[in-house]
Amino acid sequence: MNAIVLSVILNIFFVGALRLNVEDKSTPKFVYGFLTADVIRYTKMLEAQMNTWASHVPREDIIIVGGPHDTVGGSICQETLLADEYDQECKEAVLYYNAAHRARNQTLDWLVALHEDAYVFRKPIEKILANYDPDEPIVFGHIGCGRFWAYRDESKGNTLPKPNGWEDTESCTSVHEKGGICGGPGYIWSRGALKAIAHPDHSIHQHLEAYRSHTKRSSHVPCDLAAACVGYANDVKVQGFPQGLADTNAQWAKDVKLSNSTIQNMEFWKKRDFVSVIHVLGPKEDIPAFHELMWKLEQDMLTLTSGGLASPQMEATHTSGGIKPPHL
Repeated sequence: MNAIVLSVILNIFFVGALRLNVEDKSTPKFVYGFLTADVIRYTKMLEAQMNTWASHVPREDIIIVGGPHDTVGGSICQETLLADEYDQECKEAVLYYNAAHRARNQTLDWLVALHEDAYVFRKPIEKILANYDPDEPIVFGHIGCGRFWAYRDESKGNTLPKPNGWEDTESCTSVHEKGGICGGPGYIWSRGALKAIAHPDHSIHQHLEAYRSHTKRSSHVPCDLAAACVGYANDVKVQGFPQGLADTNAQWAKDVKLSNSTIQNMEFWKKRDFVSVIHVLGPKEDIPAFHELMWKLEQDMLTLTSGGLASPQMEATHTSGGIKPPHL
């Protein structure tokens, strides 16, 4: 009898261990990258993100480029004649260089690249992207910015004149014809895409030079369009967010005082169960308060629900592990 019981116990143990091992291997590794600057209002916005929706992201899974909390040497953008503290294109290149190193070391499957004005629901992002192959070179985002009027459907094959005030933004031919990334809600790079856009033998200076070679340098190129140019040039699929990962905006006027009720009366509130990223477009000095109020609303809604009745988005950080917030 004892031998039988022991055999059963060992079988349970080995099956459980095997299942755990399979689950560990199938769980994608997400890294969150933030681009910022050494400016008080931007630092406060970043710190608000770290203390709210990003507070459960393990510290080692956060990359910050620029500003006083920089983790990877974004100061190179001040040291080179090609860039400065406010050059977001340079900072993105630094972010991708470091993320590609992690991708090659198998410590990153997906990079979620963001600015300080993004409020993220992590759970739907991580759940949906678990169904995609991180080795496929692809970047997801809100696509369409930078496409020249002549190539847009509204131009009817370039037979209609440009609307008043329309300006085509120079970047690269692929973006002019197919459209680039609209960077407000951020974008998500696969491991395969990061490895494609950052050569393994390049120094950071060589990487910056190569990164910039894919855009037309006659004028300033917005960083989101530059990122799309780099993707297209390296055979990365530049694609809209997958179904279930929609983005939306939160907007309010400068004279509006933020509160729970004003947030709940914003247009985005009706869509919150169907989005993964909110691009916060209010006055910059009020964005930290938005992060804090939105986070408090999430926690309050979770408290009021029982039996897991909260929406998947509202469960996002509550169920993500109880990891101590990063200390900034």
